[in-house]
Amino acid sequence: MLLVSCMNWIRKLLSFEHSTDEPVLRCLRALGVTSLPAGRRRAQDIVSKAKRCPRCRTLLSHLFDCVGSTLFLDDDPHALMGAFKATECDRFSEQVLAALIILRGRPRMLPQDA
Repeated sequence: MLLVSCMNWIRKLLSFEHSTDEPVLRCLRALGVTSLPAGRRRAQDIVSKAKRCPRCRTLLSHLFDCVGSTLFLDDDPHALMGAFKATECDRFSEQVLAALIILRGRPRMLPQDA
């Protein structure tokens, strides 16, 4: 059941059957791409650059303190910026968060009785 659910989600993502308000599409738009494979490549480049930027390193080091230990593919990178202090964010923070969601996010699983 879980595998079927994940497969359906991936199929929909790759075929863009989502509405334009889906957070994963917001992540792709924040990265300036239109497909998941291109998003992964761009995300790897952004995270690599973020590790060399002092402000982005601060954001990365406080990620789990501010957001939690798990990123989900339906997380909204713009909304997540609100969890950080203003001094920890800049104009690239949304891209960094979107990159992390694309690279490390996982599908959100709801309890079966929900």
